[in-house]
Amino acid sequence: RLHGLGDEWYRLSQPAEVDAVDVFISHSWHDRQPELKWQALQAWRKRFKEENAGREPLVWIDKLCIDQANVQADLPHLPIYLASCKQLLILAGTTYLTRLWCIVELFVFDQMVHGMNDRTRSEAIQMQLLPGMTELMFDEFKAVECQ
Repeated sequence: RLHGLGDEWYRLSQPAEVDAVDVFISHSWHDRQPELKWQALQAWRKRFKEENAGREPLVWIDKLCIDQANVQADLPHLPIYLASCKQLLILAGTTYLTRLWCIVELFVFDQMVHGMNDRTRSEAIQMQLLPGMTELMFDEFKAVECQ
């Protein structure tokens, strides 16, 4: 859906105030299950709308919000982008834990919500496990194996 359009997608993005973005979408582009990711995202979206009087969520998605023609200029701002989001939605496929950027996103967001109580923290970080991925894989995660 997003392949081959280069910076045309970036032009569709819009600036947002800090804490105005509902969710940061964290996922691995190396997962070969785009339809399953789309279904998981739409299921999350449906729940969001039900909980927010039908309002569409404002989302941060890397392909749209980072200028793909100048990635190096935007990457240093990743912690600010994460801090601007109320939630982190992890679409965890089989390669998620092997991608260093995914782990950086998870770590940075986790540190930002560290002071929250457990209930608020669990609401701030949500995860959708795609087929082939289990919670046990998170328990066995080793950062040295990331690429």
